[in-house]
Amino acid sequence: MEQVQQVLRKTGSKVFSLVKVSSSDMLIRYEVFSIDPGTASAMRREKPVDGKFYADLVSLVEKGDADQESLMVVRCASGQKAKLESVNLEIYPTEWDPQPAGSLPGAQGENPPKTVVPVMAESFETRQAGEELEVEPVRMEKSPDIELRIIATHTSLPEGPPGGNDIWPTEMPIFETQRTATIANGKEGEPFLLSTMNPPLGSKVHPNRIWFAFATVSFAD
Repeated sequence: MEQVQQVLRKTGSKVFSLVKVSSSDMLIRYEVFSIDPGTASAMRREKPVDGKFYADLVSLVEKGDADQESLMVVRCASGQKAKLESVNLEIYPTEWDPQPAGSLPGAQGENPPKTVVPVMAESFETRQAGEELEVEPVRMEKSPDIELRIIATHTSLPEGPPGGNDIWPTEMPIFETQRTATIANGKEGEPFLLSTMNPPLGSKVHPNRIWFAFATVSFAD
């Protein structure tokens, strides 16, 4: 069974429409690998094709010289969007209200007691930390190419700087976010490089690492 979808494609002044696609579903596999900057630079200077570069990274992972940071798989019909989330909801205070001064008993032999001003949170925000993936594959008529629209986000929550006071300390989170959003063409069953997904400079979660993101689209017949 086949379905016909109206998908507009603009290239300059030309408009292409009526792209015929199979009703078969597609499987989108998203993977991220990380290696040290020196190795990453040396590998990319060789200008490897995507398939070889992917295989070399997998080999390094098997040897323990690289890490696989992410693997996400989603099934989706051609021309439709799918979204995956694997997140924690982080609730953190954004405003504090100093309370009336009070006193705490001093240590043994200490007189008078210490006077303190407690800090109470009065306003909060919620943010997601984890992995998010949104994809939209389009199977092209009479072509081995598959167009993939993809947005991938990785958000980490390292420890934030302390706030408040010595008696009632508080903490403001500093989120680390890595994101790629692109439209790329690949061939069925062949992994292709999307982008680097590097942690921010000074990262406390993934210091001194280079991330490479790949996608592989296969028919789910």
